[in-house]
Amino acid sequence: MVLFSYNIKQMMHLSIMLAEPVDQTRSALEALSLSQKTINSLDVEGMMSTSVKASEAMDSLSDNKELVNTFEVPLSGLCFCRK
Repeated sequence: MVLFSYNIKQMMHLSIMLAEPVDQTRSALEALSLSQKTINSLDVEGMMSTSVKASEAMDSLSDNKELVNTFEVPLSGLCFCRK
């Protein structure tokens, strides 16, 4: 009976010793998963932003008025006279 009790105590001690690293590992995996989701979200937002900017640029290039306004140079300050 004493041997049985000793073995039970050893098994309980061992399970307590293993529980903490298992919990730490589980917490680390959850943190890693959350980090991965955050990174994926940021990559998607960045790609969407770039796609929207590219679309806006293409739209402005196809609009002649916008193109003229973008590249129009004010002529008041330029002098085409000979010296």
